[in-house]
Amino acid sequence: MMRITEIAMRAGIPESYLHPYGWYKGKVDHRLLEELKDKEDGDLIFVTAITPTPMGEGKTSVAIATADAFSTSGKSVILALREPSLGPVFGIKGGATGALKARIEPSDDINLLFNGDFYAVNVAHNLLAALIDNHIHHRLSPEIDPTKVIFPRATDLSDRALRKTVIGLGGGRNGVPRETEFIITSASEIMAILGLSLNYGDLRERLSKILVGYTYDKEPILARDIPTAVDNMLALLRDALNPNLVQTAYGTPTFVHTGPFANIAHGNSSVIATKLALKLANFVITEGGFGSDLGFEKFMHIIARPFNLKPSGVLLVVSCKALRYHGGNRKRASEGPDLESLERGLKYLRKHVQIIRSFNLEPVVVINLFGEESQEEIEAILSTAKELGVPAVPFSGVQNGPDESSQKLIDAINQLIPVNRSRTPSFQYSPDDPPEEKIRKIATQVYGAEDVEFSAEAKKKLRRYRKLPDVEKLPICIAKTQLSITDEPHKDFQGPWKLRVTDIWLSYGAGFLVPISGEMNLLPGLPKNPKKVEVSY
Repeated sequence: MMRITEIAMRAGIPESYLHPYGWYKGKVDHRLLEELKDKEDGDLIFVTAITPTPMGEGKTSVAIATADAFSTSGKSVILALREPSLGPVFGIKGGATGALKARIEPSDDINLLFNGDFYAVNVAHNLLAALIDNHIHHRLSPEIDPTKVIFPRATDLSDRALRKTVIGLGGGRNGVPRETEFIITSASEIMAILGLSLNYGDLRERLSKILVGYTYDKEPILARDIPTAVDNMLALLRDALNPNLVQTAYGTPTFVHTGPFANIAHGNSSVIATKLALKLANFVITEGGFGSDLGFEKFMHIIARPFNLKPSGVLLVVSCKALRYHGGNRKRASEGPDLESLERGLKYLRKHVQIIRSFNLEPVVVINLFGEESQEEIEAILSTAKELGVPAVPFSGVQNGPDESSQKLIDAINQLIPVNRSRTPSFQYSPDDPPEEKIRKIATQVYGAEDVEFSAEAKKKLRRYRKLPDVEKLPICIAKTQLSITDEPHKDFQGPWKLRVTDIWLSYGAGFLVPISGEMNLLPGLPKNPKKVEVSY
């Protein structure tokens, strides 16, 4: 690895804005963005994927390998990714720093405690939770109804025993007994807020608007109604607002910053890291969580439109084993060729191309090669891409590092950049549409549902939220399964179906409404055989 001062120099970051955390990590003062505000933006290349499978399609690895392809060909490029959560690191997924020749370093540090951002978010979250219960205990004004507290506690570990719990037991001096829950830190609204804030003033304003509960008269209570809460949360998040700077295995400058869920939140790297990268480099590679129906759709509606960001390129990652899985071969999809299943699964490729095009953008299909594909399978994907009129590149850059396929991918991206630059992005809904209509338009125009069914609880919540200013104008962040384009895991999206909205949550500080479609688990459990994390000592 190169020392972080060299990486900063390569990225064009002045030494006065770099705060090293040892030899190989650092933070970049977010105020650099203000200094560079008049500089022209580079091209944003967004990496998304088809509907994910338990095997993983290598979306993060492809994003890393794409950045390295640009870098080693002499282009000015910065990679911008999310931070890993400890829960998955010790669970099924393991680390999130790439694989083989496409890695970000120092991977041990990034996967574990990194530069303390997750810890800062976790403590800020639990401080607010503690202040809420302290407020109740001392019966401070405005009086909070203990049965109407909606702000949970957080942990960054997968611990199913904490999903539902009771606190305040043991008598009056230990607080007021009530039921509560824990969520994983990446699902905290504070994580989403951190990822969407551009400066301390913006961060303070968003923290102050977190909805924490209701009075006995059903009036909303915000974080700013709890004495000292906003100031103290802001103090804990002081350094976490600054993007983290690391590098790929090939020395490509990389921002790794914030880690919001792609179900309950927007599922993208921080806006400040992305915007700063666009000022520093000619090309910026970033990715969104899960498939294009989640991370990409949310990027467009929750980030691109309000923050004036526009992708010049979209990479749609697909693998043969994923298409086999979606074609019905779920048990042995990763064991080798199965052309029949793959051909059935190609409907997912067609659907995700359609989703990207619904935003008036043209994608490049990236066939991530794992080494067990047959030539017939690859040809079937290329033929379908040709039928759709989109370029497709069999890509071995994750396995080999920058190679001949990497140059072909760069060429395909460069051919479409002028096309996407010349277009004005389309959006499925207007900010002035009522929330119900926004939800309906995403469901029908992105997912392909016939209509939306709202439960009585969802309708009641919307009536309650409308007491707060500007709720009607908020973007929508639909929380649904990532394992299907529908609202049920593995359900075929081609048959007639309706999106069922069973509940609606409000992330008022982050600035979006969260319709819940299906069961949403915000604290994973550990598998029967948890991951053993290998680190160097």
